[in-house]
Amino acid sequence: MTPPDGHGNEGLVGKGVARPNVKRLIHGRGRYTDDITVPHMLHIAFVRSPYGHARINSVDTSMATNAAGVVRIITGAQVAEICEPMLAIAAHRPGHKSAPQHAMAVDHACYQGEPVAAVVATSRAEAEDAADLVMVDYEELPAVMDIVEALDPSSPAIHPDLGDNHCFEHTTVTGDAAAALAKATFTVEHEFEFGRHTAVTLEGRAILAHWDTVEERMTVHHSHQSPYQMQDVFSRHLGIPEHKVRVITPDIGGGFGLKINVHGEELAVAAIAKLLGKPVKFTADRLESFTADCQTRDHLGSAKMGVGADGKITSMDFENALSVGAYTAYIRFGLAEGMMAITCAAAPYALTDYHARTRVAYVNKGIVGMFRGVGVPIGCAVTEVLVDQAAAKAEIDPVEFRRMNYHKDEDYPLTSVGGYAAKYMSLHRCLDACVDIMDYDSLRADQMAQRDN
Repeated sequence: MTPPDGHGNEGLVGKGVARPNVKRLIHGRGRYTDDITVPHMLHIAFVRSPYGHARINSVDTSMATNAAGVVRIITGAQVAEICEPMLAIAAHRPGHKSAPQHAMAVDHACYQGEPVAAVVATSRAEAEDAADLVMVDYEELPAVMDIVEALDPSSPAIHPDLGDNHCFEHTTVTGDAAAALAKATFTVEHEFEFGRHTAVTLEGRAILAHWDTVEERMTVHHSHQSPYQMQDVFSRHLGIPEHKVRVITPDIGGGFGLKINVHGEELAVAAIAKLLGKPVKFTADRLESFTADCQTRDHLGSAKMGVGADGKITSMDFENALSVGAYTAYIRFGLAEGMMAITCAAAPYALTDYHARTRVAYVNKGIVGMFRGVGVPIGCAVTEVLVDQAAAKAEIDPVEFRRMNYHKDEDYPLTSVGGYAAKYMSLHRCLDACVDIMDYDSLRADQMAQRDN
């Protein structure tokens, strides 16, 4: 909401924002990474693990090498010779641990869809056909798929060097939630399960990398939301001075946070370009995007809320568990999903006692990255479900119950019980606007009439 006088300048919320490129885009004149072609360009298709967890005993490329259009077949071990593995340790989160992740699997595949080999050919179709001819000898290993199982100390460690599948744990405490819940006039509680999803952008992830062997420069056209981040990644992991790496982002056909993450195969494309000294392109098709793109929102949780005799929320306890896949996402740490969930839970409400814990586990699934919202929808959903249940139990209209319990306008600036700092907002004005748009009283009257019928 636009703050009143004395709370800062007017913002952009509720206002139109100019989009100078929209005319060009709606006339079909956008230029995306996959639209770009350069002389001598080659195409990559990846051979991906069909198993959630497997040892890679050997990769037989003999049949694929002789297939039409094939220029070269490159394994994860070959990429690893010139590409440093990614190690995602959040220094600001004590206790966080992760295993090194190679751009392509070297001796173990830790999730279905992990790239094992890359076929380089003169066309994407030829690369895909040859990929089917690469014979990988896998030894299937036990896969840990469930969050609860992963957090059990007796479950087999995906990465034995880590000792177990615990990635990270954090607890937030404000006041004494246990005592406040015990004193509450009544409590409500609920268990939650949030399934994984991915972004499904109209344009799949795409990258075109070219290594200039004479000037020793890397030029990358990349459908990505953070080109300077990727400049650093390519420089750091391929041993190229940063000033000799150029990352160009043309038009992007949707990102939603997906394209701010670092995907191993995109780093592998740049490494392969350096190996071959030729421009190479990879574009994820829709099918492989469902297995290879970063994912998000894999949560289990339970929560409890206490309410006093006056209908005011006094307390909340929130236990959250999250899986982040087989590795912590590089740079864009997936454990932030859990941190933001417990930070933003209860944020709109003026309760005083709060306890929340997030536990993060490794499982043999695709990697969880940062997407738009980063855990906030989880915290919001958990809170609002409990608020609706509490309103029903108190026999108070859910709109009025929220009015009673929201932070007041004059309370800002404030920090919520979960640690969320807000300079100014008016939840009451937002609620009033929503009720007005809904024509709330008429909606409730119609509901009653329909139930009576």
